[in-house]
Amino acid sequence: AIIIHHNIIPSLESSIKHQRCTILQHSIYIKMVATEVEKEFSEEMRQVGLNLSPDMLSKCIGVAMNYKISASELATCWEAHSMNTNAEELTVKNWTSYRSALEKKYAKTPKQHIHKAAVVSRSAMAKRSTPSSSNGNTGNTGNVTPLKKQKVNSEMEQLEQIVSSNVTQSPQKKDTTSPSSAAVTPPSRASPAVQYENRQNAGNVVVAYNPHNLDPILSSSLERTCIITQHFDGNGKGCLTKGYKYMTDKNRHAPLDQQLMNMTEAIMEDYQIRPPSEEEDLEEDGTGTKTAKALPAYEHVGVPRQSLQTNIGRICNVAHDGKLNSTSLLLEGSKHGSHGARIELDVSHLDHYSLFQGQIVAVTGHNLSGKRMVVEKLMEGRMHENGNTNANVKQGDLEQSQVPVEGQGQGAKIYAVAGPYTTSQNLEYQPLTDLLGVVEVEKPDVVILMGPFVDMKQDVVKNGEDLVLEYEDGTKRHVCYEQFFAAKIAAELEALYEAEPDLKTQFVLVPSMDDAVSEPVFPQPPLESPLEKIMKIFPETEDMPYGSLCLDSIETAGGKKMPKEPTDRRIHLVSNPSTIKINDAIVGFTSLDAFMHMSTETVNTKLPTGRMNRLAEHFIKQRSYYPIFPPSAGHGKDFNIDVTKMDAYSMPVQPDVLILPSKLTGVAMNVANGTTVVNPGHLVRGAIGGTFAIMDIHPTKKENGTEGNAGHSVKDRIRVEVRKI
Repeated sequence: AIIIHHNIIPSLESSIKHQRCTILQHSIYIKMVATEVEKEFSEEMRQVGLNLSPDMLSKCIGVAMNYKISASELATCWEAHSMNTNAEELTVKNWTSYRSALEKKYAKTPKQHIHKAAVVSRSAMAKRSTPSSSNGNTGNTGNVTPLKKQKVNSEMEQLEQIVSSNVTQSPQKKDTTSPSSAAVTPPSRASPAVQYENRQNAGNVVVAYNPHNLDPILSSSLERTCIITQHFDGNGKGCLTKGYKYMTDKNRHAPLDQQLMNMTEAIMEDYQIRPPSEEEDLEEDGTGTKTAKALPAYEHVGVPRQSLQTNIGRICNVAHDGKLNSTSLLLEGSKHGSHGARIELDVSHLDHYSLFQGQIVAVTGHNLSGKRMVVEKLMEGRMHENGNTNANVKQGDLEQSQVPVEGQGQGAKIYAVAGPYTTSQNLEYQPLTDLLGVVEVEKPDVVILMGPFVDMKQDVVKNGEDLVLEYEDGTKRHVCYEQFFAAKIAAELEALYEAEPDLKTQFVLVPSMDDAVSEPVFPQPPLESPLEKIMKIFPETEDMPYGSLCLDSIETAGGKKMPKEPTDRRIHLVSNPSTIKINDAIVGFTSLDAFMHMSTETVNTKLPTGRMNRLAEHFIKQRSYYPIFPPSAGHGKDFNIDVTKMDAYSMPVQPDVLILPSKLTGVAMNVANGTTVVNPGHLVRGAIGGTFAIMDIHPTKKENGTEGNAGHSVKDRIRVEVRKI
């Protein structure tokens, strides 16, 4: 036992010395790491104009360790917090509010850093491979894969984790990640069963409209062309061609008053309403009694009369805020005749009605006091006089508009698609790739692509995170929204024409209010490259000029020459909203969810037709793509509208096809005796696939070798399907 004891004591002493040395080394290492962390945090805060005291620096590092916050994120959060609270220094007094801001942003969910939306340049039409699950290691995914939250048991491990985290986030560090793993975007929050890749019933038809049992137009020869024209009304009315000058302020009440006066004249003519100066026109009935031939005479709003009178004005709400209801209805007259007077409307005697703010109506009733009218008859706006332009079309008109009649063309197959074009979880744009795969197979004549293309409500874009493109040589670049559009949208379209140089499909691109590459004011001008001419001088942007959408390269894809005529182009850029002509069919559309806005703003009772049908009629009868005023607000519907550009979102004619993409149920129906209204839905709904519309407009029919009126109206020769992507 004594021998064993003497052998153990030296080994124990050696072990104790080794442990003391290890503890001392760890202590020195901790101090070194702590010093480096303090320097990094101090430097980051100093860059945003804040010099921290030792006490405040210690508190900041403590919060950063608890919630896995990097130094740059801590500084960014302080910069935002200081602007919101007008604080210049971080002191004990405002520390609590700053810490609350950090906790609110980072304490709810485990830290998932950095969703950098890295994108790999790839050939279009090729499906992106899913990153292997083995690449989920945080040490191999650089600044793309989120850091896993780990339990830290010691101060040294906490400090080491912060240091390693900051090193990983450093932009100077070269990422050696493979292209496939670098394409990872924010992690899926939806269960695998509801992700886009696992969608069911792809290609199924959810809505079908085919009242005349027409066959679908199949892919035909590549020589078939479709003529797309804009500004067919001759003066450019009904569209916006130029951007906005934001430093100018115009008279906003004048367009509203002019609209009311124009509609007043049209309603009086359509319903034969007499001016107040004319005598009442009477006619004898079968019993010899003289009765009024037309509606009661027109009177300005607010004028009291003992007899029946007819007023024309704009529907308003008693309350400036809140939803319109039957007890809060006001009628506002024009500035010219009524001096903007408003009267209350009692609609309790009407069998049915459907009203919304901004709607121009004619009402007949008694107004004894000049302040309140008991309505007996309601007339809701007036459609354009010419209505459906093709109902009574003649042979000469067909030749002038280059209509593809039998023997000259084979009708028109039109796709109507509304964005977004990628899911809410990533920026890989797989739904767009799948859509273009369908286009490559079915070869439609026209594809109307409505934004958003770079969706400001997409999680990655909404959070303000950087967009990074990774090129085939492995280099990465931070890009602007326009360059990202060029890489993800323009490049896909260009690759489609590279694969099919003789493809005759034409694309119509429509901006959206949620687009990061378009004007944020409704109505919107066409998409353009705002900085292309200025930024070409930079040598590193020769292949993709900074700010360019790179849409011109699509025209020359596949070895083609730049077309001279606008009608020969592959890509047509139009405003939002816009009215265009595809062969002989007039097509109107807007990417704004006007259906949803109209649904929430309308008050109605005992509708004689379906609700969706009634909502669609409002757009036609008010001659506007957005007749609501003031615009709908709240619940994600807030947007900017310029009423001085009212002509740009008015309907110059009654369209044959009206496309109104909406989150509401997809529909295809005939309204207003001549307009086919289609809701194609959205291509993507969050993390799952959505729908798009396919419209087959058949050529006009012949009768005994000569052209007749039968079958000329577009509503009699259209077939619509709303299909799942």
